[in-house]
Amino acid sequence: MTNIISIDDAICKRGYEPQRANMDYYHNLINKLEKVFSTKEKLLILLNEKIVIDYLDESQLLKLILPKLSLDEQYAILCLIILGQGDYVFNLPPDFKGDLLTLLKDLAKDLLSIERFYSPIGGIIGYHLSFLKLLNEKEHIFKQKNLTFNEPSYFDIQKNTQEVEKFINAGLENLPQTALISPMGGSADRLKLYDVKSKMSS
Repeated sequence: MTNIISIDDAICKRGYEPQRANMDYYHNLINKLEKVFSTKEKLLILLNEKIVIDYLDESQLLKLILPKLSLDEQYAILCLIILGQGDYVFNLPPDFKGDLLTLLKDLAKDLLSIERFYSPIGGIIGYHLSFLKLLNEKEHIFKQKNLTFNEPSYFDIQKNTQEVEKFINAGLENLPQTALISPMGGSADRLKLYDVKSKMSS
């Protein structure tokens, strides 16, 4: 049977509520970052943020490797921690034996290109804040119109049962016949981000 849930419930289920509550925090942080000019100064600002201090205290391996990166690379990595993505990106097993330094450098290279592209709106952190603002505006519209939507039924594969195992095996066996189409993008239009030469949204 399909459940009808409110927009508020849906947003909270997907973890948006704590992030949206931090919009003021991100706004103030961006203001602080914009008042300094060197990467070293920006890095010091992030290193003094509680979320970064707490995370690095818990992730000693990352804390040990971080100083081996350039200042720009360190800044890019810390942006992910500031946005609360550390546990998702740097969740390494205790017996990890890979080349973490190279992995971090490769990740930082990609992040820095994103940071430069979105620099007019505050870089990676600014883009995240812009997205949260759009999400917040959308929620207000939903509330005004008193909208609800149907939550589709699903199988909880977190619990290991015979039924779950059967569906997982069936899915794996049919992977060669499976295709996934994922519509991507859309934020560039709303954030007025255009390619300088083509004048098209990025």
